[in-house]
Amino acid sequence: AATVFGFDRTGSLPARRPAFGQAVRRYRTILANPRARILFTAVFVEAIAIFGVFPHLAPLIEARGEGGPREAGLVLAGFAIGGLLYSALVGVLVRLLGMPRMLIGGGLICGASLTVVGLAGSWQVDCAALTAMGLGFYMLHNTFQTQVTEVAPTARASAVALHAFSFFCGQALGVAVLGQALMQLGQFGALAACAVTILGLGIATAVTLQRPGPKIAFSD
Repeated sequence: AATVFGFDRTGSLPARRPAFGQAVRRYRTILANPRARILFTAVFVEAIAIFGVFPHLAPLIEARGEGGPREAGLVLAGFAIGGLLYSALVGVLVRLLGMPRMLIGGGLICGASLTVVGLAGSWQVDCAALTAMGLGFYMLHNTFQTQVTEVAPTARASAVALHAFSFFCGQALGVAVLGQALMQLGQFGALAACAVTILGLGIATAVTLQRPGPKIAFSD
């Protein structure tokens, strides 16, 4: 209904056929930029390490007699609260920390939060940990996202599309990866591995993204 009645169609441009060849060339050019590849890899790994555990929270909480889906839902709500905290604090954080320390701090907070969840305490402790992890995640993710918009200033939509593709592929794969890790390593081992990964990611990207990279201009 919003599409039919809410948009002004009087000045709309005529429909054009999709230019698939042009799109492929644009993506290929973006992927030739080392900085873009770092960012796309970073969000892929980030999504695995952070979001892989989410679907497993309910059975983990239930297995230790702490509740079930209701408690898991409340724990996951903590992550959203952490995102709201980030929204309230982002201006202060950017001024005080700058990009490198935002990335390191985000990785450290997420790593500590995953370690706390891995220790299998009460669901209330898990909720507090995920609140902190929501803050840390957005310190990482929004920094990556801001950088992505600058790797190809004349093709931002294509760069952001590749960024989203990488992120959601990581989210989808992360569930299976964490499932296997939980079976092989147990709760603490699997989440400790995620904690080390996300901390390492924060430190590595803080170092590599400090170096200015080439910006891509398209002539088409």
